[in-house]
Amino acid sequence: MSTSYSPAFDNVLNIIQSLSRQNTVLRLTRSFKGLLISQDVYIVGIEPGSATFQASDSRLCATQEGYVNLHSGSFPKPVVAHMTEPNVGQGTFVLTDFAYIENQWTERRFERVHPRKPAHVTLRWRRKAIRASMEDLSVNGMGLLAYKLLEKGTQFQPGSHVLLDLQLRPDYEWSALRGTVIYVDPVKCDLVRIGLRLHLNSREASSLEKYVAVRKNEIIEELELAYFEARKPRGVEGLYF
Repeated sequence: MSTSYSPAFDNVLNIIQSLSRQNTVLRLTRSFKGLLISQDVYIVGIEPGSATFQASDSRLCATQEGYVNLHSGSFPKPVVAHMTEPNVGQGTFVLTDFAYIENQWTERRFERVHPRKPAHVTLRWRRKAIRASMEDLSVNGMGLLAYKLLEKGTQFQPGSHVLLDLQLRPDYEWSALRGTVIYVDPVKCDLVRIGLRLHLNSREASSLEKYVAVRKNEIIEELELAYFEARKPRGVEGLYF
């Protein structure tokens, strides 16, 4: 689903500056391999076009640069910003490129994860089979990337009903999962992003819930590993070899 943004550098920074004088705590949310990470952050400095924050948990800085959502009741609309200069040792980072989101922020009802390894899905619609790459997965839905749909004679629209075949691991395989197309958004050239709502029976939902739970634990472990790797002194290997 497309999200509309409106640049708001000065307006957001003015509000952040006001919140800083009140020692107000803000909430930051970002995605790491599909999984949402949310924590309190503290304003420690403001410069033209940017603001520096202290994370309540420095592992947030191991997620590297990327877009985040910043939450405060003082903002007239939800805010998105670009996170740069993450410092794991100090637990600080810089936010810039502030913009308001025109869509209302809503909390996820279901955990979402990225597959551990590249995964492909066979999407079946009107006797056609389309091979797509999985972006993310939850018990409620799935995000896919597909290439050259028009050349393959596929012109489904939001509301189209599809069937899905996929295998994520030897013990996690599904056939003929029922889904509905929620959106088809162009990414670039002939690449499109497809959002699907899944309609699962109890057995399918139980199996998918188990996979998401396993993958969530793996992602948390991967974040821990990234955190400890980032904290290693540079050139430490040279002390031993």
